[in-house]
Amino acid sequence: MIRCAEIAGSGSRQHFNTIFMERLDIINPQASQSIEAAIHFARYASGISFVKGKRVLDIACGEGYGSFLLKEAGALSVVGVDISEISISQAKKLFADKNLEYLVADLNKPLSLFKNHEFDVVISTETIEHLINPKFFLESIKQLIKPDGIIILTCPNYN
Repeated sequence: MIRCAEIAGSGSRQHFNTIFMERLDIINPQASQSIEAAIHFARYASGISFVKGKRVLDIACGEGYGSFLLKEAGALSVVGVDISEISISQAKKLFADKNLEYLVADLNKPLSLFKNHEFDVVISTETIEHLINPKFFLESIKQLIKPDGIIILTCPNYN
């Protein structure tokens, strides 16, 4: 079940490459990032009411602030994954906590780090538009989520 999804985009590979790897820089923030930070935090806020007592997978977690927020909101455990080793390293330094784990993973490949149906909630904000094969990504999530689980996806709408 997808609770929050806005799947749209320009369809242009050049456009995807222009926005690829957009991230908040928690260590070296710029004044112009305050609005973008508020938007990023709001995306995670959409999932807070669904995580209490649940095992959560945060896909494309970046530097881990969202994973930490979900854990603080009452998640039983949170696993944050990201393709960037640098971001995962920062997440481990900045947002380490009990029952909070950060792992490097490429979403264009099978997420073999996990068992089938391991998670109650999967959240992925502003990720799908960056992937080579979004259908494969969605099929992977389907395997990782429990049958009665909740999937929360967000995607920009550039129209």
